[in-house]
Amino acid sequence: MADTIRIPLGANAKMYIGNEEVKIARDVTLTLEKGEANVTTRGSGGWEEVLATNKKASIEFDILWDKQNTSFKTLAKAFFDDEILEFKFLDGEGGTGLHAWCGVFKFSRTEGLEEALMAQCMVKPTYAGSDDTKKPKWLDGTTPP
Repeated sequence: MADTIRIPLGANAKMYIGNEEVKIARDVTLTLEKGEANVTTRGSGGWEEVLATNKKASIEFDILWDKQNTSFKTLAKAFFDDEILEFKFLDGEGGTGLHAWCGVFKFSRTEGLEEALMAQCMVKPTYAGSDDTKKPKWLDGTTPP
């Protein structure tokens, strides 16, 4: 029996607002980075040295400009009313990824001549109170959010 390579496909990834899957999303990009503190000293041998600080995340995606769709209406309202939404960005059903309460920082419309109207969105984890259950966390596919 031949080995099967199991590489997750982007088309099988899942995006949720609350517990509702966002099915009108495409081209989702989850960017994870760390800030850095410069710890260069005279003894660094001419090299800049840094230490990692806080983790940062930003998620950019396109959604269909579908004013009847619940996900579209939820994102638009969150942008205009400064609401915070619960998101999950997973590599598949019950998979690995980010779970975070986020603000909507970008909600732009694109009007490609031969494309459907799209909303380009960006969300980032934001302060959602001191409750630890609302802190961003990385899900490993076995831990419930």
